[in-house]
Amino acid sequence: MAVKYRIQVMESERGWGRDYWQEVYDTYEEAKARIKAINSKNTSLTAPDYYCQAEDTIEAIEVK
Repeated sequence: MAVKYRIQVMESERGWGRDYWQEVYDTYEEAKARIKAINSKNTSLTAPDYYCQAEDTIEAIEVK
């Protein structure tokens, strides 16, 4: 068994709602870097019409 690292991402667009998905990475560091890359674009003081946001939680999962 191998271990991979899963993150949760949310995309929101005003008038269209939200969409959620998961992304899986080989290393914890890759998962952490992806979270940072996604969330680094969220610099507005108010919610824009469109944005993505990654949860800070990284889940270790076993894969065959």
